[in-house]
Amino acid sequence: MDYIDIDKFLNQTEEVQKTFKDWWNPQRGDLFFIDNYKEYNPNHSIIETNSDNTIGYCDYVEGSLEISYVKIKDIEPLFTEGQLRKFIEDKTNSPVIPYYYLDEGYIINNIKTGNTDLLQAYWKIACKIAANE
Repeated sequence: MDYIDIDKFLNQTEEVQKTFKDWWNPQRGDLFFIDNYKEYNPNHSIIETNSDNTIGYCDYVEGSLEISYVKIKDIEPLFTEGQLRKFIEDKTNSPVIPYYYLDEGYIINNIKTGNTDLLQAYWKIACKIAANE
């Protein structure tokens, strides 16, 4: 699965990161990063969400797989193409169409990113939107 890596997320200003985190509603299957994680791979997928603002994820502990828990405030989201599209749509109150079109003679929200990679194009647009929040 393609997602925005943690370095791209952390390279944004704290305000932009906060905008993304405030919008994010962690769901089962979402990818996230744990800072200072003890293993070589700090990227995980949510397997359960809890009402106490913690999430559960599969963790390798002393030779076996277990469910570990972490507070949502202590993780960073790793957004996929679909999540970035949803962020853009939510913040602009309009659908995303990966090409421009004419509607009764008017161009609607035509944004040129110079990217052929849709994930990177969405990221660039989402960061611009978050910076203007």
